Amino acid sequence: MGNAKQPELRFAGFDGDWEQRKLEDVTKLSSGKNLPSVQNGRFFNVTMGSVLPNGVLKVTDKTNSEVDSLSLGDLIMPTRDIGHGDVIGITAVIPDSGAYVAGNCTFVLHSPTVDSKFLSAQINTGSTRSEIIKRVSGSAQKMIKQSDILTLTIMVPSVEEQHKVSDFLSSLSATVALQQGKLESLQSLKQAFLQKLFV
Repeated sequence: MGNAKQPELRFAGFDGDWEQRKLEDVTKLSSGKNLPSVQNGRFFNVTMGSVLPNGVLKVTDKTNSEVDSLSLGDLIMPTRDIGHGDVIGITAVIPDSGAYVAGNCTFVLHSPTVDSKFLSAQINTGSTRSEIIKRVSGSAQKMIKQSDILTLTIMVPSVEEQHKVSDFLSSLSATVALQQGKLESLQSLKQAFLQKLFV
């Protein structure tokens, strides 16, 4: 943030101060459950290992339990982590309703008033991320409490500006993913040539 009320970078047509809000004022937070895993389950079981350090959702565990069904736009956040705690407090956006459930060691954040991608980006970066790291406790297994998340402060602009920021970040992420895919293809091509050039 450039100052306490406005970011350094703004899109054309937007001005005015951003509002300082606590997460407890703009989200409803709940905890996931320890759900039984089933190899060919009907739902993706989102657990603490389902969120990558870059905020990408990668779920392999499945369950047939419908408890804590997640909706499009809900945020999922690991509450525990082992080692350096790289994923604790990182959020990922649920991409679809009725396909995911909140599993073990997760918080679910649902906000009817703040754009979910905007909220996730703000939680995962800058001063908000630094504040989460300060609130983490434990040594071998790190954890964060619900009260530590709910009292976090975020900056919130108008809904229109939230959507503009969210759309910009989504477009940028898509470009990064495309370039990453091209890079991986080139790496594979290089590896194939190396194997044929050097017997």
